[in-house]
Amino acid sequence: MSSAAKAFQRRILEHVEEVEYVKEHARRVAETVIARVDVRELAQNSAGVVERIIATLLAELGPASRRLATLSATYAVFLGLPKLTAAQVRQLAEEASTKFFAFASPAMTDAGLQVSSRINDMVAAGVDPAGVNAALSSREGPRALMVPLAAVTKRVSASWMQFVDRDINDAAVSLAVDPPKTRARDRVFGEKIFSFVVDARPFTWIAVMDGHTCDGEFPFACAPRHGQRRTLIEWRYHGLPGSPVLVCSMHAPRGASPCRCVLASPKDLEAIEALEAIDAADAIKRGKARARR
Repeated sequence: MSSAAKAFQRRILEHVEEVEYVKEHARRVAETVIARVDVRELAQNSAGVVERIIATLLAELGPASRRLATLSATYAVFLGLPKLTAAQVRQLAEEASTKFFAFASPAMTDAGLQVSSRINDMVAAGVDPAGVNAALSSREGPRALMVPLAAVTKRVSASWMQFVDRDINDAAVSLAVDPPKTRARDRVFGEKIFSFVVDARPFTWIAVMDGHTCDGEFPFACAPRHGQRRTLIEWRYHGLPGSPVLVCSMHAPRGASPCRCVLASPKDLEAIEALEAIDAADAIKRGKARARR
């Protein structure tokens, strides 16, 4: 592998590690927030408690999502995509927060109702109130009861960070394929005309193997696409990385696909001409380990 290819691979792995770090950080913040929940209050007012949990997550994870948006925009430029403005990056981060709320609210509300129902079922079954109170006051009782809500909250918090990374990349692709029109005035006739240039460069699919990368020999698998070159418009038709049509994305929340594959068209094409599929397993482990320290 050439030095240019090694450097290109290293940069991809650095980004994978960073995204995994932020996702694991989000899970740990979610875990801390859930640990502070009063189970008795949840049993009486699950909707209100869940609403406060989401508000707390938005406040505590908002800075991390905005930092990730900036990192992802820089990464998109590295891959050869257009540069988003700072205002566009901020807007996309804000939209990802809105998407998180819309995605998290129903899932967490259902999980909160499960916890509330468990407690109320104990009472309805005739369990002595003192026994219920003892269970809720013990160290392990609330933790066991909160498992459904804790699991969902950790999952949606990590998905929020995935929304950010994916949305930034997709926006950069859209900017290349659907560029803003430039207004000008024809010098001869004085008429207003509009012009724009669509990015027609070929982009190469780089498969990033991470345990989720689908490697079957069928049209909507990722691994067989490694090394294939198409324009971004053509890739849109066949499915961009993270597209819902891909096997690895079919069962993921929209926008939170586990797909880490990328499309690249760097200035130095030598960096990707002989690049093999990238194994990101170690980078993922490093990112998670950093967040757990």
